[in-house]
Amino acid sequence: MGHIREYVKIMIVEDEAIIAEDLSESLAELGYKTVGISTTAEDAIQKAEKLNPDLILMDIMLGGSKTGIDVAQEIKKKKEIAIIYITAYSSIDLVKKAEKTGPVAYIVKPIDKDELATCIGLTLMRKMKEMRLEEKKKELEKEKDPEKHRVLEREIKIISEQVENQKKENMIFFK
Repeated sequence: MGHIREYVKIMIVEDEAIIAEDLSESLAELGYKTVGISTTAEDAIQKAEKLNPDLILMDIMLGGSKTGIDVAQEIKKKKEIAIIYITAYSSIDLVKKAEKTGPVAYIVKPIDKDELATCIGLTLMRKMKEMRLEEKKKELEKEKDPEKHRVLEREIKIISEQVENQKKENMIFFK
């Protein structure tokens, strides 16, 4: 059986084709699969809905009228997809605007492959905890035994606190 990386679907939103291809190659070297590359905001929104990626590497400054932040807001209205912002800009105002979309990380170009690997790994760990939390909540709804019900409630509380702490620590910065 293969490594979990083989099953992770990553989409790239980057208006510079050379950078997008370089990112895709880096992902392949790390064992991840790129399911789509978008160079425009409109294409990114459509592909995210169609391809249902687990993670999007999103350039903040896209060519055109919409930014990567705008694209992330549109996508998150329909799907809960993890976002890692990639940008050449690191201004505080831009970071504050980006934070409103709930990204898990912010990487400043040029992108170091080791930093990218770390970022993706942390993102996937958070996503797995969120999925585990949802599974435990479903189990709780079905559980009839009072003792098992209490155990599940404790587990849910612990996992919820871990997820919330990760969200508070939310933005991971790499340069």
